Amino acid sequence: MEKPIKINSGADSLAIIGDQIVSIAESAEKRIEAIKKIKSIVLTITNEQDWIDENGKPYLQASGAEKVARLFGISWRIDEPVIEKDENGHYTYTYKGYFSLGACSIEAIGTRSSRDPFFTTKYKNGKRLTIGPSEIDREDVKKAAYTNCIGNGIKRLLGIRNLTWEEIKINKEEISSIKFKKNAPDDDLPSPPPTADQIHKEFPPKNEPEKLQPNEVITTVEDGEIKSGTSQSGEKWTMYIFTCADGNRYRTFDEKLADIAIYARREGTKIGIKWKQSKYGREIIDLWPEEIPKEKEE
Repeated sequence: MEKPIKINSGADSLAIIGDQIVSIAESAEKRIEAIKKIKSIVLTITNEQDWIDENGKPYLQASGAEKVARLFGISWRIDEPVIEKDENGHYTYTYKGYFSLGACSIEAIGTRSSRDPFFTTKYKNGKRLTIGPSEIDREDVKKAAYTNCIGNGIKRLLGIRNLTWEEIKINKEEISSIKFKKNAPDDDLPSPPPTADQIHKEFPPKNEPEKLQPNEVITTVEDGEIKSGTSQSGEKWTMYIFTCADGNRYRTFDEKLADIAIYARREGTKIGIKWKQSKYGREIIDLWPEEIPKEKEE
């Protein structure tokens, strides 16, 4: 007589699976809380200057990503760039990076093309021009791809990509907007910087050196950005922020003063800045050209 086959009721298996599910759920909850904490820390150490509005979504710039990396001890290694050339002479730089945080490592890509309107648009004598690839500084495209790679890697490693405006709790109207369009009309592009003659006429350079006050500095403009929005009373505003060689950032709502800084950045000339400290940073009281080269006759 054959022995009856004992059929497992599955109760033990279900119990094991149940324990595994509980463990997985608890681990998932801890991960979610960790990501929430990371997001909170990121928002604590960054400010509105580290974020931009890119096609309606918040984007953490490399400046903010590097702040986060230093805090969390993230390290990275970047390969040499791959350069792709188009038949029309344009080119694309692509970097591949390896990012590590403790035992966790990931790979990330950063890319920028000379076709980007940021590189193909320039101003001359107050007129907007579209320049070809031979006139674009390759180093600018290369550096942009490099910083793009670093930003992407840090954000991916910490799980802080695809954030919403509600999550970062920064007023979208206070953040600069980047929306590049193909064949964009003139109205969609920023106003051209002033010519040298316009600058000379309204803001003549100081000929005699004066003793600087503690809140005055002679420096050069390294970078700049424009932010715009609407106040609670419904009034539209535009703010200009300039990063200077002295390591500080200065801001103003005065378009004429901003024009001087934009011109100086384009020509590589020095400017003088008088500023006051506010809770938002260094506010420009006055700004003047220290040197303005004559424009060359064609």
